[in-house]
Amino acid sequence: MLTDEEARQLHDRASRGEDLTPPEQVALEEWYVRQDSGEAATLTRAAPSGSPDILQERVAAAARRLHVVSGKIEVLTAENQKLRQEIAALQRQLASKTIASLP
Repeated sequence: MLTDEEARQLHDRASRGEDLTPPEQVALEEWYVRQDSGEAATLTRAAPSGSPDILQERVAAAARRLHVVSGKIEVLTAENQKLRQEIAALQRQLASKTIASLP
């Protein structure tokens, strides 16, 4: 069995149009089969599970959750802005009282 490097070299030679000996051609074809098998296994692991309808429902559910979270963020942002305004008003009051109390 060829190492990956040897097989790559044979592939390079074959793709450049060089003639391979029959044993080299057989070895290269076996390597191609192993490569194809590995790629197929990788694609199978990476393939999404479920039918398109199930996947579409998952996307819709994620969109609904995103909408809810987005609404909560908007509410919190408004509350934070209100608190910032209250803090600024309190700081102004404190500053004016501090100045008034100076001799």
